[in-house]
Amino acid sequence: MEIIENGAGFDSIFSLVFTLVIIIMILVLGFRLVNLVLNLSADKIKIDATLISKDVAVTHHTDDQMHRTSHSSHSFTFETVNGERIVLDVSYKVYRQYAIGDFGELIYQRKWLKEFTLKK
Repeated sequence: MEIIENGAGFDSIFSLVFTLVIIIMILVLGFRLVNLVLNLSADKIKIDATLISKDVAVTHHTDDQMHRTSHSSHSFTFETVNGERIVLDVSYKVYRQYAIGDFGELIYQRKWLKEFTLKK
């Protein structure tokens, strides 16, 4: 008499999916860590610029139990005095403080807005 285990296929699929999830988590964490190090090690740049665009990106998610979540990310696009365009992510608090057309001294570090001081 031969005994066949029904759960053998499930165990191998479960371990494969579990391994893939762990690998993806490590890759995402590594990507975020590399970006953090690059931002921290970059030089701060100070230049006069005009705020030419304010953007908001909103993502929505609904799970199986119909619970909805959303996430908003805000960004500024600056145009420097020599025509270069720079896109920087900002918090909602900073996003509310400025209007399109504002001109001032921009200090940024790679992808981080450090300071934007308005000039008259």
